[in-house]
Amino acid sequence: MRGLRRNGTGQSRRLPELRIGGPVAGGTRQPGTLYTYTIVRHRPPGNYRGPAEFKPFGLGLVEVDGVLRIMAPLLPTIDDLRIGMPLRLHPYVLRTDENGAEVIAFAYGAMGE
Repeated sequence: MRGLRRNGTGQSRRLPELRIGGPVAGGTRQPGTLYTYTIVRHRPPGNYRGPAEFKPFGLGLVEVDGVLRIMAPLLPTIDDLRIGMPLRLHPYVLRTDENGAEVIAFAYGAMGE
């Protein structure tokens, strides 16, 4: 998605570029603000491919540039999560698939992480 258009007014706006793994303006990776979150306390059902030892984590809606909200896992401990806290994008290798290719995922962490 490169932009959005409001239905009622027809106004359009270009969305910020999301870069996985690369720096963006200001030397940080895609900054955002924690809009809301929940705590996932139980291992997800089905074909869960996360760490073998499950630990509760935050799952948040991160607002980027005031126009785009991205649902993503959150890296800060659940006790440190605060609505409105500044966050930045952290891409990481989730696992290696059956062909040896890295499967890239992302989470949002505190600006200092």
